Amino acid sequence: MIRFATLAVLVGALSFTAVSTSLGRPWQEGIEGSLGVMPYRYYLPAGYDDSIDYPLVLFLHGSGESGYDNDRQVRVHIGGLIDKTESEYPAILVAPQLVLPRGWGPNQPYAIDQTPGILAHLIDTLSVDTNRLYLTGLSMGGFGSMEYLRYYHVDQPDVLNFSAVAPMSGAGLGFGFSPQALGVMNDTPTWLFHGSNDPAVPSSDSRYSFQLLVSADSDPLPSPLPPIDFNETALGQPTAVVGDIRYTEIVGGGHAIWGPIYNNNEFYDWMFAQSLAEPAIPALVDIKPGSSPNSVNLKSKGVLPVAILSTDDFDVNEVDVDSLRFGDPLLIDNGGTAMSPLRSAYEDVSGDGLLDLTLKFSTADLVEYEALGSDTIEGLLTGELMNGTPFEGTDSIRIVPPNGSNGNGLQISTVPEPTTLLLATLASVVLLLRRRG
Repeated sequence: MIRFATLAVLVGALSFTAVSTSLGRPWQEGIEGSLGVMPYRYYLPAGYDDSIDYPLVLFLHGSGESGYDNDRQVRVHIGGLIDKTESEYPAILVAPQLVLPRGWGPNQPYAIDQTPGILAHLIDTLSVDTNRLYLTGLSMGGFGSMEYLRYYHVDQPDVLNFSAVAPMSGAGLGFGFSPQALGVMNDTPTWLFHGSNDPAVPSSDSRYSFQLLVSADSDPLPSPLPPIDFNETALGQPTAVVGDIRYTEIVGGGHAIWGPIYNNNEFYDWMFAQSLAEPAIPALVDIKPGSSPNSVNLKSKGVLPVAILSTDDFDVNEVDVDSLRFGDPLLIDNGGTAMSPLRSAYEDVSGDGLLDLTLKFSTADLVEYEALGSDTIEGLLTGELMNGTPFEGTDSIRIVPPNGSNGNGLQISTVPEPTTLLLATLASVVLLLRRRG
C-alpha cells in the first residue's frame, strides 16, 4: 500500500530535532461525517476498543483548506498529526471543514461552523476521555483555537474544557479578548508557535498573545507588557515559558511551520501529559491481610481479601465503596477489566486501633475478566473519596504455580520447613533402630 508521507522540512530551510520522517496512515482513512453544512472527518486509534476512553484532539485548519470536499483540511499539512495519533499516541482526531474562510467560532453567519455540535455528537457516541480533550490549529485555525478556548472555558464552562491548546502561526488574543476572559483562559496549558519571518501573520501576533496570557492575572494589565524572556529551548528552538504558558519562535521560519511540529514527539509528550483529572492520592493497601507472601491460586473458587488501611492522613470512612476497582495494572492497561468487590466491611485488621475497610473479590471473576493472570506480580486498587478525590494503592501478589510446576510446565519439589525436616529425620532413625533390634 502506498502510504502518505509527511513533509519533515520547513519552508525556509529550518531544521528541528527528533523529527520523524516515517510513513504514516493515509488521510483517506478518516471517517466522513457532516452536520448541517459542515463536513468533517475523524480518525480512530489503531485497535479502537469502546471499553477504553481515549483522548480527543480537535484540529482546526487554515483558510486555504476551506471548502465542501471534506478532504482538503486533512490532505495537507497534518500528516504527522494523523500518523502520531494512530498508535504512538493513540487518540481520536477530529477535523471539521469550514465551507467558507470566514474564521472559526460558534457565532459565524449562516451557521457555517457546527464544531460544537460535532464535538458533542462524537463525545456522546465514541469512547472519549473528557479529561483529555486537546485543541490545535494553524493560521486561521490558530485564531480559531483561542476563540474556542474562550467559548468553552468562559462562555460554556459547564459543557466541556480543554486540557491543552496549541495555536500555530496565529492566536489573535489582541482582538476583542477581555482581561476577564484572558484571566480564565490562562489557566489552560498553552503552547504558541510562530515563525520569526512569517509574511502572512507577523510573529508579533503570537508574541503579544503570549504576553497577554502571562500577564492576565494582573489587574489592571501592566503597561507596557513585560518583555519576553526566551528562557528555554524546545524542539531545538528558543522558547519562553511562564508557568503553563509557553511560546516557541521558529528562527527564520515563515508561515508554514507546522509540519515538523506535528511530527515531533516532544510536542505530543507535552500535550498528552496535560489532563483535567486530579492526580490520585496514595492509599495503604494490604492484599490478604496477615499473610506473607500474598499467594493467590488462580483456580480458587473463593474470594481474595484486600484491605484499605486507615492512617492519620487517610480515613476509610470517606471512601466511596461503589467506586472501588481492583486488578493487575498491566493487564488492565491491555484490555482487562478491573473488578468491584463482592462485599465490604469495617474492621481493624492492622491492630492500630483504627477501622480499616476490608473487601472481598471473587477470584474466579478476577481471572475470567483478565484482572489477574499467571504473570501478575502486583495488584492495584483504585477508587474515589466521597468528595470525588481519586486514590490508589498497590501491594505485591505471588501467583501459586499450577499443579506444583514452576509456571513453565516444569515440576518443582517443595523444600520442607525445618521442623518437618527434623521430624522426618527422627522418624527415619527410629525406624532404622527397630530394624536392627
